[in-house]
Amino acid sequence: MFIQILNEDTCIYEAPVVYPDDLTRYFGQWDQQLQSSITKLNDVEQPLKYLLPEKIKRRVHQIAKGKQPLESILNCYYQPEKEYYYEL
Repeated sequence: MFIQILNEDTCIYEAPVVYPDDLTRYFGQWDQQLQSSITKLNDVEQPLKYLLPEKIKRRVHQIAKGKQPLESILNCYYQPEKEYYYEL
């Protein structure tokens, strides 16, 4: 299903409809897409990387080289009953 974004009565872009449970439904597919993309991360200029703490940059570099696993995007799914503690 797609929504149409209109400009002067003309469709200029079709965007998929996003549903609240999409993350829990498609995380496997999205994890695979992210995994295949992140291996190219170190090959592309990252002009905003100076904004990241050194610890995060090192971790991302290790993930891109395949030396650390990429966590599932499902970890972004908010579960109110779960306690969240993240160490940067």
